[in-house]
Amino acid sequence: MSTANGGVARARNRGIAEASGSFVAFLDADDLWRPAKLAQQLERLAADPSAGVCVTAATRIDDTARELGSMPLENTEETCAALLLRS
Repeated sequence: MSTANGGVARARNRGIAEASGSFVAFLDADDLWRPAKLAQQLERLAADPSAGVCVTAATRIDDTARELGSMPLENTEETCAALLLRS
């Protein structure tokens, strides 16, 4: 979804407002997902109904999708809060 003169945050907020499903997942134009990523996250969310968010580590790639290194992520409350509040 694209929103003129609004930036990423505005486009995401609009997408969330118009969403009709139970979950929202962000896939930016410069991102790629591994084939099972979303299914694995949904399984984890189903296993813990009290969870409000599910985040993952990432792998940095170049413009040819060659892996450049990992970007580990600690799944802590501080990490999740920082991701949700970052603009």
